[in-house]
Formats: sequence, C-alpha cells, structure tokens
Amino acid sequence: MKTIGMGLLLGLAMLLTLASLPMAARAQGATTLHVWYASDDAVEQGWFRELVGRYMEAHPGVRIEVLFQGNRELSRNMILALSAGALPDMAYMYRRLTGFPALQEPGGLLDLTAAARERAWDQRLRPGVLEDFNRTYGDRVVAVPYALNHVAVLYNRKLWDERGLQVPRTLDAFEAILERAQAAGLTPLEFGNADFWPADTWYLTLVSALAPVEELEPAMDGAPGFSYERPEMVRAAALLQRWAQSGSFTRGYDALEPEEAVDLFFRGRTLMTLAPSMLSSLILENQLATGIEVGVFAFPRAEDGEVPVALDGGHHGWVIPASSRNQDAAIDFLDYLLSPEAGSLMLSRGALPAHRLEEPEPVAAFQAEWLHLLEETERGLRLDYAPVRGFNEVMEGQLQVLMAGMIPPEELARRLQTAYDAAERVR
Repeated sequence: MKTIGMGLLLGLAMLLTLASLPMAARAQGATTLHVWYASDDAVEQGWFRELVGRYMEAHPGVRIEVLFQGNRELSRNMILALSAGALPDMAYMYRRLTGFPALQEPGGLLDLTAAARERAWDQRLRPGVLEDFNRTYGDRVVAVPYALNHVAVLYNRKLWDERGLQVPRTLDAFEAILERAQAAGLTPLEFGNADFWPADTWYLTLVSALAPVEELEPAMDGAPGFSYERPEMVRAAALLQRWAQSGSFTRGYDALEPEEAVDLFFRGRTLMTLAPSMLSSLILENQLATGIEVGVFAFPRAEDGEVPVALDGGHHGWVIPASSRNQDAAIDFLDYLLSPEAGSLMLSRGALPAHRLEEPEPVAAFQAEWLHLLEETERGLRLDYAPVRGFNEVMEGQLQVLMAGMIPPEELARRLQTAYDAAERVR
C-alpha cells in the first residue's frame, strides 16, 4: 500500500488549521466546503473535478476544496482529524476500513435519513441501492453511494475471438479457458492485490458462484450460527489458492495496485481480469489510448443453467460528519451529486453511476454490456461488508496467507469462523 507522502501530510495539516479558523476568516462571506475523496484513479479524480466545477459555477457563493487520498490514507487521516476535532465537511470513503467504523460512534456522522426522505434520494438512485448500502444501519441513512461497484469479467476481444472462445456457462468451463490461455503463453487473469481488497473480491465471487445466495444472507447481518466452514467456502478458497499457485494470476500480483493491473491488462497479453465497475473510467481511458477493444460477462455459476452472479454494492459512500460547520451546504452538494446531470456526466466519462437514468447513453460497447448485466445477473454478496468489527481486515489478511500457500483452505475457513464468532457486531 502506498505510504502517506509529504504533500498529503502538508495538505492534512493545512486543512486541520483551516478547520480551526472562524468561517469569516476562511471564506470572507462565502461558504467553503472541505471535501476529502478516496481515489487513486486520476481519471475518476478528473471527472469529479468537473462535477465540482459545474456546481461552483451554478452556486457562486460556494467554494469546494477537494483533497484526494488513497483509501487507507483517508481512513487514517479521518481518525487523526476525528481526534483533533477537525473533520472535513464531507468525505467519500471506503466503508470497511477503520476510519469509517470509528465515525459511527455516537455523534460521529450526521444522520441523513430526513434529507434522503425529503429529497427522495431513493428515487434518484437505482432500485434498492440506497437501502442495500445502509442495510447494516437499521432504518437510518448514514452513507450514500453515487457510483456502482458491480463486478464482472473483463476480456480482451481480439485474444478471445482469435481462439474462438465462448462466454463460459459453468465454473469448470471458466477454468478450462484459464488452462488454454496459459498454454498459449498468455496471462490468464490480470490481478493487482497490493490493496488487499481484490483478493476479497475474488474469494467472495467464487463463494457466491458456488453457494446459494439466499443461504449467505444471514452473514450480511452478522447473524450468529452462520458457518464459514461450509463446503462451498472451502472449495472457493481451494480454487483461489490453486490459481494463485499455478500462475493463473499476474506474476507479482501482491505488489500491484488495482489501477496498475488495469494498465497492464491493456498491454495486450492478458486474456481476462475480474473488474469492479468503479474502475470503468480507467478501463475506458485505456481502451481509447490503446485501441484494444474489451467486453464484459458475468461470472458463471457451478452448474449450467444457473443465473450468473455478480458482486454488487458500493465500496464507497458519501458521509457528512456531525461536526461539519456547513451541514446544509454539504447536503445540497450531495443532492447535486445524485442528480441526473451528475449521473449523465459520470456515464459519459466511463463510470457506472448508481443513478436511475431514464435514457442512459453509454460511450463504449463494454459499458453498454455492463449496464445490461445489471439486469441479467444474480446479486452476489459482499460478506466483508457484514457489521462485524474488524472482520474485513481478518479476511483480507488471511486470504494473503492462503494465496501464498501457507495455510490450507480448511484452515482459512476455520480462522474466518473464529473471527466471525468472536467479533463485536457494529450497528
């Protein structure tokens, strides 16, 4: 994971200082929103700056200052700012890192339930998105996504067509394609796991492909008695370990950032990658730059005839700290980010917005395919989002040990079970 650079530390110090000054001294009559945004993706940063620019042009009395940070940097800095009493006005952050649960303590985050109801945010977003994102918070709205994180298999069309490959309908057929790619001297699966969460994505995709999704639902609520030692979970771990040990993944995957893995995929020697749609803007930029056409398909289930599966549910969401001096202005800006105008701009830049757009206009064929998959797949479950304190970190860490061949699949299942049973539930 990248370390915090001197520029980021200076930026944090500057924002903490600014937050301690009276509003008049900071903005001289204007409202200044301090926004922290978790993204290492320069393309995403670019279109978010466009959204900020449009909003400030339409609202000349508002100034928005944005500090981009990596997921873990922002999480750590939120904890530092919480301790110093100098949180930003709003933040877009990964909800399973330490900084997010820390903010969930009483008085940490602004309850957005009333704003969501008054402004009909559930009608602005795709059906179920707002409810699913907040399912662990009871009837409250605490965080709001504005981009989807739908996971699909991205493939190189040229390499695919040259070999006469068809979209696999079973997990065994998918494995056979991996073997063919490796025999042809290709990298079967591009993979960058320096951030750790990509391993979670692979493992939980395999779990959702093997186990009936309805039987996994209790784990999403942290229900007692759920078993991580069930056969499907052991088999998912065994597949992940075998692919890691046999060379199906990129060599040196543990040192590659997910964004770097996307760039490597577009060098043209990799057949497939498991891609979250939060990287779709970067995918579009690479496709335009290299001319390599890509397609997407949903991950196959164990048996032919079963509906393919796709992990869904946003990694990231917007939150407003309860200590924000500009709560109303922050809610207004968030309301704009959920508008059709914002969603259309995001789509035009390659993103997959969470907005309910009446006539979406994708700018690339793979983007249109991805939108179609939203309607044609069964929703897999991100069990690492369960309200179990510290469970995400345990899963991330133990999957690294598994993939390195240091423990057998059964031991991974046992360790996950122990962590799940022992951890405090967070609401």
